[in-house]
Amino acid sequence: MRVFIILLVVVAAFAGIFFLIGPPPPPLPPPKHIQYNICILLDLSDRITKNNQVKNDLDIITGLAKLFKEQIKTKLTPYIKDKLRVRIAFQEGQVDPLLVSLADSLTINFDDEKLKNKKNLMNFDSNFIQNVKQIYSITQQKYFFTGADIWTFFRDNLRHYVESSSTQDSVRNVVIILTDGYLNFAKTIQQTRQREGNRTSYMEVGIFRNDPNWKQKFQNGNFGLISLDRSYENLEVIMLEVNPLFPMNTNEFSIICKYWSQWFEEMGITKNRYIILKTDIPSQTIKVVKDFLNIDKRKK
Repeated sequence: MRVFIILLVVVAAFAGIFFLIGPPPPPLPPPKHIQYNICILLDLSDRITKNNQVKNDLDIITGLAKLFKEQIKTKLTPYIKDKLRVRIAFQEGQVDPLLVSLADSLTINFDDEKLKNKKNLMNFDSNFIQNVKQIYSITQQKYFFTGADIWTFFRDNLRHYVESSSTQDSVRNVVIILTDGYLNFAKTIQQTRQREGNRTSYMEVGIFRNDPNWKQKFQNGNFGLISLDRSYENLEVIMLEVNPLFPMNTNEFSIICKYWSQWFEEMGITKNRYIILKTDIPSQTIKVVKDFLNIDKRKK
């Protein structure tokens, strides 16, 4: 009888505790696997005629492919769904079928079972870089440049490459743009480009360059790129190789950044999700990209 009473007391005590603190919390969901969905966008305008620019671009793209490969190697095969692609911000009248075909071949989808073969996984970058070199070579041979249309790429094409996260995967959509930073076109083309007041589909850096009060003029006059009817709240942007035409003019780089940053933020890309970098030695550029993407700190 005493034992029975003791058991009742113990059960009642546990029931009281349960009543006071409630049921145990549900188990935490498993951590999501981070999948990188990276698009390298090439500005193949007359910037590539400048000394060492093609070499810089190719060294950076090679570094990006190696960086991508390094983070792939840390994952278990079933969880590899990352994507890497190269696209071209085409110039008006220069949509070359061969360039389109080469760019299409530069879509690497690691959700493809063939690429999950260890040998293919380790060797994907050699063909990738060779095809990129061919794109630059073909473009250089034409020697006819009208201006790379990054604005139209964001308006018409980019949305097809942005993906949503799932219950198992957290997708990081990243556009890496190799450009001198200018959005300008041949005179006959620029005259026909879309304009809405002081908002344009091209840049007018020259009207601010030598104005000490350019920030006020820019703001008060509502200057900038025409906002797009697009929301890219789940997109990150890395703009590399920006190269001011007048490096001694302290306003030049700031004006370029103002055009792009305002445009990015109007599309929902917050300040902590984009960077704009001047041209630098490729190894340093890759280091900054690696830090921005938190490659060494990501969830496995």
